[in-house]
Amino acid sequence: MRGVLITGAAGSIRDSVARSLVNDGWSVIIDEPNPEAARAAASHMGSLVSWRGLELPEQRDPDALLNALTQEGGVEALVHVGSGLKTLGVPVRPFLDSKPADWRRLIDHNIHDMLDMTAAFLRHRIGRGGGGAIFSLTSASGFRGAPQANVWSAVQAGLQVFAQNMAGDCAVHGIRINCVAHGETDLPMTDSCGNPQQPALGPGEPGIEAGRATAFLLSHRAGHITGSCIDVTGGWALH
Repeated sequence: MRGVLITGAAGSIRDSVARSLVNDGWSVIIDEPNPEAARAAASHMGSLVSWRGLELPEQRDPDALLNALTQEGGVEALVHVGSGLKTLGVPVRPFLDSKPADWRRLIDHNIHDMLDMTAAFLRHRIGRGGGGAIFSLTSASGFRGAPQANVWSAVQAGLQVFAQNMAGDCAVHGIRINCVAHGETDLPMTDSCGNPQQPALGPGEPGIEAGRATAFLLSHRAGHITGSCIDVTGGWALH
């Protein structure tokens, strides 16, 4: 069975993605350093997934985790789920009222964590002959921005552009890299001026839509897709 490692924030997006991948035939391993969070998630996901906790960020060793998982069958795909505003305790406020500590928290838990795991996964796969896939879950605010969530929007855009730019480097090793932009879960759906705006297709379920898109992009059906960011907002982020 194919193995996929899911890293990043706990929550409905991650759990929906995990369920979709299990239904698509993947063996899912979730990196969850918080034992209580792992037990809570396992209580409603049962034996569908396995849990592995990396250490605290300053002590974590992604290479060691991937090497350990190799002994248990290996990992063919990496999925990174970003940490949202509520998860990180970052308030929505005008940029000049925001705090540098909040900027760093958003960047560290989204960009830096993704870079660390991506580098380790690439070393892992290239050392074994290549092949595989990398995937990031992002917010559609990376396309059009979100009022009073400027750094958050910039981080999402960075994740999307990173996937596009890495696609060529990864392709020579047979590794695909893509991302999905789902609807906001921590912010109201508005236009760029803050006025309420519903998606063209009406309200959706960000977790379910993100899970379906992830399963597709990691499947053989998407074997010739790389460097893409699939918009599953129902038309909210038309760009």
